Amino acid sequence: MPAGIWNGELRHAPELADHRYTLHWTGDIGTSAEVLANEIYNAVLGGVELGLPYMSSDLGGHTSEVSNEMYVRWIQFGALSTICRVHCTKPFSRMPWLYGETAESVTKEYVGMRYRLMPLFYELAHENYMTGLPIMRRLDINYPQYQEADRNDEYLLGDYILVAPIPGKSYTDIPIDWVSSDGKAGLKLEYFKNKNLSGTPAWTGMDTALQHDWGTGGPAEIGSPADQYSARWSGNITFKKAAYLTFYADDGIRVWIDDKKVVDGWGVYDTYLSTPFYEAGSTHTIRIEYFEDGGNAHIKMGYAETANDRRDVFLPEGVWMDVWTGKEYTGPCTVTVEHGLETSPIFVRQGAIIPLVKQTVNTSESDWSKLTLDVYPSKDYSATATIYEDDTITDA
Repeated sequence: MPAGIWNGELRHAPELADHRYTLHWTGDIGTSAEVLANEIYNAVLGGVELGLPYMSSDLGGHTSEVSNEMYVRWIQFGALSTICRVHCTKPFSRMPWLYGETAESVTKEYVGMRYRLMPLFYELAHENYMTGLPIMRRLDINYPQYQEADRNDEYLLGDYILVAPIPGKSYTDIPIDWVSSDGKAGLKLEYFKNKNLSGTPAWTGMDTALQHDWGTGGPAEIGSPADQYSARWSGNITFKKAAYLTFYADDGIRVWIDDKKVVDGWGVYDTYLSTPFYEAGSTHTIRIEYFEDGGNAHIKMGYAETANDRRDVFLPEGVWMDVWTGKEYTGPCTVTVEHGLETSPIFVRQGAIIPLVKQTVNTSESDWSKLTLDVYPSKDYSATATIYEDDTITDA
């Protein structure tokens, strides 16, 4: 474990001299938007203030399941970071085709973009080796005159590409007035002293909390056992906002809405899963089943709205073009942008010249003798681009 890094939070790094290489892995991180936001922060801060130009995250998170939406946001960040490496623990997987058509197409788009930008990444790596400048460059290195430029949630790749990753949505607890059973607020709850929901419930009542963390114990309502128990919630849910439901459980969970199974995580692991989207004002029956096998025990129920993700982006002086829409912004300014899952904020400054290579499936196939120059003309700015080449085999 790198000094001072633990579960996505970069606190301090007092022991850098203990490490031979300035490539750091941030540990067995979670999957949530908050964790991804920490990883973005770590990578930018680490490069500019701690001398850590390479920060390696387990893209997608390591310790639990990740939603389709969050998988996309992890990939969009990772593809334009110093190290693009998906990873997780068993029994999960991080192959993009497991997370839906949007995740697969976005992964192709962004990883393809990374391969085309390989001359830029390679030159930035050489520049870092020669000068110590970070590869993911916080804006105040180029634009120290702006107080807004020292933020650690956006960065430059070279002088002309500005990247502002979206960390995804935070999830809100399900409001109690969304659910009901027999005309009362809350859901009917049944506890069983076995992990198969079999036989007569040991306890039946109303649950108005919908958030439970039993630690290494069990529900007080059934006393013992501390492990090997199960629960069932049932009733109706009315979506007051267009949203999908999220469930974070240890161990197994499965959910039916209108008698259709929409969540199936019936395994022994710490898991995060989500349902499809549902329209505002729609009412449905809901049934949630849970079992605890051993160790820690929790089930937390939340929701996230369907609105696109928004964030503020500071743009320094110059004219900056949104690469997806072509819309231009004249800096210095702070703009609020909104992106669905297909894209994330990327801007190029007018006056840029960016060398690109043909998209390939691996770097050994790249032919740098045939470059495309991606040029953004400007009457006010000139530009230069540097290519760093070697024999691709030795240290020569």
